[in-house]
Amino acid sequence: MSYLFGTNVECIYNLRSSVTKNTYTTAAPITALSAAAVQPVAKIPSSFWGDDPVHKCIYMHACGTIGVTAAATFIGQACLNQTAGTLLAAGSFTYWPVLTVTSGAVWELDIWYNCIVGGPLMQLQYTFEYEQSVVASGVMSTAPQNVKGQAILTFAAPGSQGDLFAELFGTWSASSASNTTTVQQFQVFGIN
Repeated sequence: MSYLFGTNVECIYNLRSSVTKNTYTTAAPITALSAAAVQPVAKIPSSFWGDDPVHKCIYMHACGTIGVTAAATFIGQACLNQTAGTLLAAGSFTYWPVLTVTSGAVWELDIWYNCIVGGPLMQLQYTFEYEQSVVASGVMSTAPQNVKGQAILTFAAPGSQGDLFAELFGTWSASSASNTTTVQQFQVFGIN
């Protein structure tokens, strides 16, 4: 690190072990099981934003595999919320629209949140890139699917003055023990 601009990067959260979820047809967290679990939910403390949150950034990286039977579809969403385990519309976005998946496919998600307005009504501009192999792991015969996007999230009070939980959510179109999402890596980095 050059220290030219006094910028620091720190790992705020690192998933302790893989999380596999299945049989859910309403939005459910796929990263950690609960706030009180042995594997806690990723938490961005309010102290990260400090007195001058503008231009501070959160970077999230996640990857894993997905399994499916028949033609079930899956929707993936990312969320920053003040209540762990709750998909808040104002703090979330869809990174993977309704798609039919290939069993054994590998996926990877990168999200950058940049604070453009601090305070009680914080605004974060986000940019994301999601990629999923079309075929099972290790087979390179078909190009992967890639989704990119960006927009602005506006948070209600206390905004940057409160803790935020970072989670990924998923929804299957059909309930089956074979419809699984496995998150093998999930890291949250603070860039200030």
